[in-house]
Amino acid sequence: MSTAETAHISRRDRAKSAACDRAGALAVLMLCAGIITAAACLTPSPNGYGTHTRLNLPPCAFREITGLPCPSCGLTTSMAHMARLEPGRAFFANPFGCGGFAIVVFAGILSVYSLISRVSFSSIMERFFGLRVLYCLALLFLLSWGFTLLTTLLKH
Repeated sequence: MSTAETAHISRRDRAKSAACDRAGALAVLMLCAGIITAAACLTPSPNGYGTHTRLNLPPCAFREITGLPCPSCGLTTSMAHMARLEPGRAFFANPFGCGGFAIVVFAGILSVYSLISRVSFSSIMERFFGLRVLYCLALLFLLSWGFTLLTTLLKH
């Protein structure tokens, strides 16, 4: 294969890769917009959990069986409070929802930035959401569940 043919294939691969990257950024933007819109349209449950049932989802089976919240109990309620700029109520529904909402907004902003500036979306996401960050988020999710369990037990 000649150098000219290799350069042509390389250019075509880069163009394909850039198109896939932009499609990924657009998909993330649409997902973030959908989450924020859903959170804004939902009225948070006064119980601090159960808002998801307004989306025709079943009640939490873990809570119904054990009487205790599952790790994601209150997450939809928390997101609905965050969409209303009520971080205090969001925190007590599910602390992880506050950070989760911020992450959704941040990811949406990063995808818009990528689409406008033509900076690689995958490289932006790797920079901000690397493996260490994901481990920290998993730990925060578990700590959030611990907080939710503790507040539930203290109420009884």
